[in-house]
Amino acid sequence: MKPGDLVPRTDDSRLSTRTGGPAIARQNGTARGWPISVLAAAVLLLVACSGGYAGRIAAFRDNLDRGDPQSALVSIDRLVAEAETTLAEQRDRDSDYPLFLLERGTLYQALGDHASAVRDFNQADQMLEILDLTPKGAENVGRYLWSDSSVLYRAPLYEKLMVNVLALSSYLALGDLAGAQVEARRLAVLNEYFENTELSEHPMLGAAAAMGGLAMELSGQPMAALRYYLDAYRINPTPALAEAVARMSPGTVLSDHAEVVAARHQLGLQAGQEVAPAPERELVAIVYTGLAPRRLAERYPVGMVVGWVDGSKTYQFSHHQRTTLERIEAEDLLTWINFPVLEVRPHLFGEVDLALAEQAQSAQLLVNVESFALAQWEQDRPGIAFAALTRAITRILAREVVQALGSDRTETDVAGLILQAAMQMADTPDTRSWVSLPSQIWMARMAVEPGPQTVMVNARGPGYMQSQALQVEIPEEGATVVVVRFFD
Repeated sequence: MKPGDLVPRTDDSRLSTRTGGPAIARQNGTARGWPISVLAAAVLLLVACSGGYAGRIAAFRDNLDRGDPQSALVSIDRLVAEAETTLAEQRDRDSDYPLFLLERGTLYQALGDHASAVRDFNQADQMLEILDLTPKGAENVGRYLWSDSSVLYRAPLYEKLMVNVLALSSYLALGDLAGAQVEARRLAVLNEYFENTELSEHPMLGAAAAMGGLAMELSGQPMAALRYYLDAYRINPTPALAEAVARMSPGTVLSDHAEVVAARHQLGLQAGQEVAPAPERELVAIVYTGLAPRRLAERYPVGMVVGWVDGSKTYQFSHHQRTTLERIEAEDLLTWINFPVLEVRPHLFGEVDLALAEQAQSAQLLVNVESFALAQWEQDRPGIAFAALTRAITRILAREVVQALGSDRTETDVAGLILQAAMQMADTPDTRSWVSLPSQIWMARMAVEPGPQTVMVNARGPGYMQSQALQVEIPEEGATVVVVRFFD
């Protein structure tokens, strides 16, 4: 049965469901011999007893919100073990498994266990697909977003990119430049994939390119680094990226590239002037702060949701869908819809800096995940609304099938209403998301002396500051990378 198609009613003793399966017999107000009221009650019981992703990660999320990553790690490690037991016993794969790995990898990284972090990030990355909310993917998005977490998690673009960004930074912290280059190339593939799409200027693509440039620069590949930095600068022309472009471009075939010229002009460089090369010994701090917005479900009036679709030129209801929707609204059969929204997490930090001996260096903000996550969700809202309403139409038609099966009009009317209510309660959008995903990415680079050093990483907000002290061993030459996480 296609969404929006009305089920034909007949006087025959059988009613086709139009799915190619056997017809359902009408037997004195029953379906296959069971009273319809019993079937509806069973549906309600199923709804009442069903759990969801939010319940599974409640302990993990509470520990994280309390600022206790060690206890959060214990909670999520238990869920990973359960999912791996299911996999080992050759049962159906736990659809939340990739998310559990992402959460655990993020906590490993925050606690300084970078080897375990990259293991989890790489394993999750192999299972992740990007959620397609374009008109081309609208046919499948309804099944995914209202799957009750029954299908493998799919990530929005910024989450998919962040997997490789976080893995890259942990590889750099380990001193594994080969691993960092692999992640940089994966980011380049994603960048090329979206090059000629409406997402080509996505801020997260710019941040990912900047991280790829850092990996290539520290690996001694200036030309490759320059190409990454140019991609990043094109999307986000900050002074820090302008300096990176100007530093890497002299003597290359791209020295006269328009964006190289623009970067030099932004820095006020005259002909013959060059940016100072990277110091022989350098400390690079990659700092992740805050928590990105989380998904949750809220009720919205059905008329408002219809308006979101009507306000879009991309999504259009078929004639059958429009007719059914008008009838649903006229008969007051559906008043609200569970709709996914993003919950903004409070965060306090507006600046990050490093302090080492008598030196201080401010960090540059590479990207604010929260801002474009909200903007992207707003852009995707018509497509999500279209999926929600398509499912609502199917739900109403299912009620009418139940009513058509019964001979006792009162019983079937009541049973149909019960079934509709049960399905409406069960029809909850998938609110899974990467809970520990950082909200902001910062980077600072400073020249340092060799030997053991203590660096203070400070995150500041209005009347508030958090600090982490790191013991680092600075070699005679090369860069030392540290990764720091503040969850507030």
